[in-house]
Amino acid sequence: MATNAFQPAAGGAARGEANLSGMSKQYAARDMPANKTLKYREKGQ
Repeated sequence: MATNAFQPAAGGAARGEANLSGMSKQYAARDMPANKTLKYREKGQ
């Protein structure tokens, strides 16, 4: 008899990892704010 064919993705507490954010210091560019300052209209625009 075959075992369970579908294993759900196990991460975090299921794999014994206490804190996921402390595992890597990498971050994506999409996670960073793109624009921090607002641009105003210039004269003659």
